[in-house]
Amino acid sequence: MPEVVIEALGLRTAARRVLISAEQQRHAIQQRQIARTKMDVDLVALRLTEAVANVRYQLLPQRDSRIFAIVGYVPSADRCLVLPIKLVSAVDAETDPDEWWLQTAIPFGAKTFRKAKMNGRLVELQTGPLPSNFGLQPIRNSGAALAVSGG
Repeated sequence: MPEVVIEALGLRTAARRVLISAEQQRHAIQQRQIARTKMDVDLVALRLTEAVANVRYQLLPQRDSRIFAIVGYVPSADRCLVLPIKLVSAVDAETDPDEWWLQTAIPFGAKTFRKAKMNGRLVELQTGPLPSNFGLQPIRNSGAALAVSGG
């Protein structure tokens, strides 16, 4: 997990590595096989590391203070994934360091991105490229004029 993302989330932890159990990875892949295309299955199965390395946003609302839905970009596939990750403190995990655990991975398409962006549900964590089809549509002028006062 990039340092800039940890700072943007306002956290104090030395944990940077994100772990996923074999069971969680199987579950994520099976969920994509049921609902999506082979491309989505491959994205979830093979590109998690790339998505974690290229985090762009936090998706709101955050329902649990320890679980963060982050949006990671996968440059090799020109796609994004939502990655719900949980910060497990060393006290809770009974391990030496804190740990990040990935819960699942969900493909995040352009339509969902635009809707979340327009509804203020995305908090930018790190700047960088996004999928080529994520360009926001220009906001149309409603015809209302803005008054600008001169000094």
